[in-house]
Amino acid sequence: MAKQEKRNPFSNNNNNNTPGEPKKGPKFGSYWAFIIILAIMLAFQFLNPLGSSRQEINISQFQNMLQKGHVSKYTIVTNKDRVRVWIKADSLAGYPNANKNVVKGAEETPQFDFEIASPEVFNDQMEKFYARHPGLARIEPEVRSDNDFLPKAISYLLPFVLLLGVWILLMRKMSGGAVVPVALGEYSV
Repeated sequence: MAKQEKRNPFSNNNNNNTPGEPKKGPKFGSYWAFIIILAIMLAFQFLNPLGSSRQEINISQFQNMLQKGHVSKYTIVTNKDRVRVWIKADSLAGYPNANKNVVKGAEETPQFDFEIASPEVFNDQMEKFYARHPGLARIEPEVRSDNDFLPKAISYLLPFVLLLGVWILLMRKMSGGAVVPVALGEYSV
């Protein structure tokens, strides 16, 4: 009879493979997918790579830009109480911190934005500004509201999806890898 050799399960020198079988590497567990997804979400939250590249200004700076004739258009975003400002392509050189993402002379994204108290108050301020500067060409604003559905939906659904993922992970670990629901009250005789 062959003598069986005791193996230490905690040793790195275990040769569990047969000579003809290739060595097995570490398995990529599902928990790594959750860790990677969590890291990506944290990066998006703190680094904000898809976020705003607009420079924050105030209303007096905006009115100064209007006096110089640098503003091509501006939009009042009613549901966020903000004004987004587009600068003419030939005037961008005067603003070193502005987003210069201009494609073929058409402004793709606004370069500046600022917060307002409300659209009505802002319109009153602009009427007073144009009354003080009667020779200035009036630029009529676009008025719109941003669609906030996707960020709100993500903020409500993401915690549930994460909890579901952790629950599935725990169930897989408890059941030895197979995804089976917990069977309560079933006994094998």
